[in-house]
Amino acid sequence: MALALAHCGRVLGLRDDYYAAEIDTGGAGEASLGGTAGESSGGAGGGSKGGHGGGGDMHSADAGEDSGGAPDQALCAEHPLTPVSTWVPSASSEHMMETPAALTDSSPKRWSSGKPQSGDEWVQIDFGKPVGVRRINLQQGTLNSNDYPRQFAVRVSDTKDDFTSPACVSGVGTSGVTTTIELPRVYTGRYLLIRQLGASLSWWSAEELEVSCYD
Repeated sequence: MALALAHCGRVLGLRDDYYAAEIDTGGAGEASLGGTAGESSGGAGGGSKGGHGGGGDMHSADAGEDSGGAPDQALCAEHPLTPVSTWVPSASSEHMMETPAALTDSSPKRWSSGKPQSGDEWVQIDFGKPVGVRRINLQQGTLNSNDYPRQFAVRVSDTKDDFTSPACVSGVGTSGVTTTIELPRVYTGRYLLIRQLGASLSWWSAEELEVSCYD
């Protein structure tokens, strides 16, 4: 079993809007992780969903689905993760100095969307070449635990800004230090795209984005 991880454990100060009430109404879009197609997921309090690329995807964590990545037999050893220092993160938006670079720099900083979650947010990692991906950890931190994605969809492909191909997996984020996203199998691609599809008065932020691969 091959395993590669980018580690970070950081605690940052509270934002003024941390205790803002959430406004979620839950809408059609990505199905929850491990659910069946057609099931929609909402965060605490629900949320309307929109997002880039038109209508939402309806995909469960089905090992038989293909998002344009490698077949099921792809091995992590054949597509090792590149060094974290070479990853190029980008995002739909940012707040002041809280840029996407904070997602991979192992420093006491965070990336933040800079606005309430409305369903059109995304973050993307360019690994530089195709790599194997099986697990993603969004390190939210102890004091920013409410900034989790209310609903998400993950794509791994060789296409930059791939908002339209079938999602590898979709689901709801977790309030707390970490939102862990498990893919149903190893997917390979140069780009990892995570879309936020829910709605909340809380921003979406993360102190670090960790990626690992295991067979």
